[in-house]
Amino acid sequence: MVAVVVLLAPVIFFTSQIVPVVLLGIFYGVLGRPDGDLENLFAADSYWPKVAVFSLVSAMMIGMSIWFLRSWNEKKPLDSLMLKNFPKKFGRFYEILGVYGWYFFGTFAAALILSAFGVINVDQQQELGIAVPGAAPALLAVFILLVVLPPIAEEILFRGFLYNRLVKYSGVGWAYVLTSLLFGIAHLEFGNMNWIAAVDTFIFSLFLIYISQKHQSIYSAMLLHALKNSIAFFLFVYGVV
Repeated sequence: MVAVVVLLAPVIFFTSQIVPVVLLGIFYGVLGRPDGDLENLFAADSYWPKVAVFSLVSAMMIGMSIWFLRSWNEKKPLDSLMLKNFPKKFGRFYEILGVYGWYFFGTFAAALILSAFGVINVDQQQELGIAVPGAAPALLAVFILLVVLPPIAEEILFRGFLYNRLVKYSGVGWAYVLTSLLFGIAHLEFGNMNWIAAVDTFIFSLFLIYISQKHQSIYSAMLLHALKNSIAFFLFVYGVV
């Protein structure tokens, strides 16, 4: 069963990204639109069309996670995904900030060690495929693309669906490692093999699992994920990265 869950998570992750694009290609073909129109849809400065597409991707990722839980006779899939418990105590938000601090320290230490041994290029920048926005509508679109959609969909799939299934069959330790490993691989950027991004997301996943399990709420992981992406958003917008 562990192998099934481990294989299923990447299938959901990549299928949810491929299928909407394929369907759009078919739709454009039926309308007789040139291939360039579809390519323009994913251009770096095509902000709101990207929001529409990635909203579909996120909806499919969440829908497939719930569907597979139901297919396994899970009577309360929302409970399994920890979607019914919102962290109501204000002190828990301080805990989320504290966990982010530990994550930052951990990934900084890892980068120093990897740099010292020359294992990977720690200066490699993540390719977002988005042009730096200027006008307010474009800023809002990029904010949704970076800060809103990924924390919701990815936390439900990886920390809600994947970790909580794995821990039942493999134990806590293996569930931590396998979930984080798959999360890191998913962010490897296969076009340019961004290993530092994979290492960063592997480490980050460990803390996302910790806070979601400590609070028994996927929303805590979403908030932590959104905090990290918010910082990345402001650095991106102001040209720091």
